[in-house]
Amino acid sequence: MYKIIFLSAFFPVLTWAQQDCKETPSDLESKEAIQIDTTRVIDPQTYNESVRVTRIYHMEELPIVERKKVGKTTYFYVEKNDCLVIRHLEEYIK
Repeated sequence: MYKIIFLSAFFPVLTWAQQDCKETPSDLESKEAIQIDTTRVIDPQTYNESVRVTRIYHMEELPIVERKKVGKTTYFYVEKNDCLVIRHLEEYIK
């Protein structure tokens, strides 16, 4: 019983600590992308063409923990050193 009470009290602290050091899109203004890829995407149903720009900030192959969409840009978060950092972002420009 004490373990359940302890875990129920301790779990929110863990999630709060992880969110405290979460990287934001404004943090990327001071960073340079390691790699930038441009891809043409064609929808097979409608043949509409769009252009996707991917900016990679961390090269490690870590599992994506969270996705956040802001307008046409999607931010992909990974866990690194007990913090959530933006591994890469994808933006559709056309």
